Amino acid sequence: MYIATKASRIRQREAERARRNRAEIVKARSLGQISRRDLVKWGIFTAGGLLVCKNGLSPFARSAFAAIPTGTPLSPLFGAQKFTSPLPRLQLQTPVPMTALARGAEVDAAFGGQFANERPARRLSYHNDFSEFVGDPADNPFRNPITNRGPLEGRPPTEFTLTAITADRATFENPSHDFPKVIRYTRQPDGTLEAHVSDGAQRAETFVFRRPE
Repeated sequence: MYIATKASRIRQREAERARRNRAEIVKARSLGQISRRDLVKWGIFTAGGLLVCKNGLSPFARSAFAAIPTGTPLSPLFGAQKFTSPLPRLQLQTPVPMTALARGAEVDAAFGGQFANERPARRLSYHNDFSEFVGDPADNPFRNPITNRGPLEGRPPTEFTLTAITADRATFENPSHDFPKVIRYTRQPDGTLEAHVSDGAQRAETFVFRRPE
């Protein structure tokens, strides 16, 4: 492979570096250190067995450093038209100020601005407040206003139906749930409680609970 006699020293150094890199590939191939499949996977060889034309391997592939334009040909459009309609930018929302609000050992995040009247955000949501409410569930102030089920900032609880029960075992099922579909609690002779969850087929997990001493 030859380059122009008037090529700059930078181009000559690039061509020499490419020659050395090709020699290293040939040596590694001859010693069995790499295979042709490896070279194809690495993007050095094409499917036809040709060396890719890239800088560092081919003396004809120029470097893009300090070259504007880089000299690479434009991608073919195959008749496709360039973008003709403007692309509107998304409207950025104004950040909402938040302040720390101490609540016992916990710290809540109080909203400001247009959301100043909303309840503060909590680390563990409002599950405890929702569960401790006594009265008509429809009047629970901690109920999710979007789903009307479950606590604020939380998704509705998944319901499982009791399908079988014995003296030492209880089985709950929900076929429409993704995972688990079946939850089975079994009291073992040693006093431990075994919880077995599964999708009713292959996927399954088992948890063992023991009383604290």
